Formats: sequence, structure tokens, C-alpha cells
Amino acid sequence: MEEFPQPIPQRGCFNTIRMLLALKVMLFHAIWHLEINIDSDVRDTLFPIKATPVFFMISGFLIWGSLGRSKDFYEYLKKRFWRIYPELWC
Repeated sequence: MEEFPQPIPQRGCFNTIRMLLALKVMLFHAIWHLEINIDSDVRDTLFPIKATPVFFMISGFLIWGSLGRSKDFYEYLKKRFWRIYPELWC
């Protein structure tokens, strides 16, 4: 019988929350740029909070944890560089 791989244990659901916030921002921008008129009650139901400040708050929390796990500031900067720079290049 074939065994299924076990899920990797995660601490919290920050990635899920960040993905939902990014989808919310994408939906809001699509409605804005496509000039779709929606009722204000529907808009307030779909967008009750601003996603960008929450997204930056969670990202800052995760970055602070990464800084705490690094042995020194140089190692932290090197990890951040290799995490961000290749994506910017592409």
C-alpha cells in the first residue's frame, strides 16, 4: 500500500492569510481598473478592512522573526538578498 506524504507542520497560518489578502487586493484592483460598478453595501461587505496595512504588518512580523533566527545581521541581509533579488531580476 502506498503511503501519502505527511504535511509539513506549520506554525500558524500566516501564508494562508497573506494569500487571502493578496487575492483581496487583486480583486479590488480588477474591479477598480475594469470600472465595474458595484453597490456600496456589496463593496463594504467584500472589502470591510484595508488589506495592504494588514499584509505589511504580517510581513513585518515574519521578517522580525527571520532577523531573530539569524546569527548576525550580515547573514540576515544575505538571506534577504537571495530571497528577493532573483525574483526582481526575473
